[in-house]
Amino acid sequence: MRVAILGCGHISEQHVRTLKRLHAIELVGVCDLDRNHAKSLAERHRIPGIYDDIDALLTGCHPDVVHILTPPQTHRPLVIRVLEAGCNVLVEKPFAENVQDAIEIARAEKQQSASVSVCHNFLYIPAIQKALGMIRDGALGRIVSAEVYWRVSSLETGNRPDAHGWIETLPGGIFHEVGPHVVYLLRAILGDLEVATAGYAGEGAIKDELRVQFRSGDQLAALTISGIEKPIQKYIRIFGTRMSLHVDLGTNVLVRLRSWGKSIPARAILNFDHAAQLATGTSVNIVRALVGGVPRSHPRFIEAYYKNLLNGEPPPVSCEDGVAVTQVLDQIWAATERAGNAS
Repeated sequence: MRVAILGCGHISEQHVRTLKRLHAIELVGVCDLDRNHAKSLAERHRIPGIYDDIDALLTGCHPDVVHILTPPQTHRPLVIRVLEAGCNVLVEKPFAENVQDAIEIARAEKQQSASVSVCHNFLYIPAIQKALGMIRDGALGRIVSAEVYWRVSSLETGNRPDAHGWIETLPGGIFHEVGPHVVYLLRAILGDLEVATAGYAGEGAIKDELRVQFRSGDQLAALTISGIEKPIQKYIRIFGTRMSLHVDLGTNVLVRLRSWGKSIPARAILNFDHAAQLATGTSVNIVRALVGGVPRSHPRFIEAYYKNLLNGEPPPVSCEDGVAVTQVLDQIWAATERAGNAS
């Protein structure tokens, strides 16, 4: 299967390194408006085709799949152009700048034989995969609610989002760049989401934190994306009627929050139980790091994508999933605007 890379920024390195390890995959070309970026990536990984124009890439390499790793503001025209050339598309998140762009991409996909998938990579963290399996098996009972906390280190003082160029021009700025991860994780747990409230915190024009509350039928969800709280961490908590889970997205450790009763001995057992699970999870990660490295989400997602593609199966994340996540993000930005006007 012939594969090309469109967009040679920092994330392209993870895509290329993963593709180089996959059987039945041939990297045939890279393309970037800055030809020097494309040349540098190609030379590091011995990729033959170097381009600064998408049409030249498509006609010169005849790829079966194109990874679109450019800013989301460019995704709609690029994805549609690649689809029209008969190529499958794997596009980085955010899927699109807004839901109208996302809908146009979905409409174009239906008119072609090729498919579009979105790189929702955190779905493939082993701890998340385990949590989703437990939910499917009914181990948590009925899911009541979920919450996600995501610390964004790039919001630190001295590294404000205006240094990121294209990120700052998104409707939600740096929160928009991170937001898809939070939304698709919550959708995987709860299903369709509706934004109830959303608002920013911060001094003056600086936005340090975003908080959102969701509804999903009779279930509730909440997210916090922060640039100021300590320590830097990412986690998701899932609350069920039988058991709850704490999944650390940074360390790939899942902790079962089990009920041991209300007595003092039971509460002590609860602490020992949590400590034992943390120690076990940490030990497993250490062994993995020593043997072959802690499994990263991007390679695992890309591997799953090509496994499905080569077997003639639908991609792990569909174009419709990308549209649904973008729609929720649009609701968030609209709710923050209403909250700002009300204040």
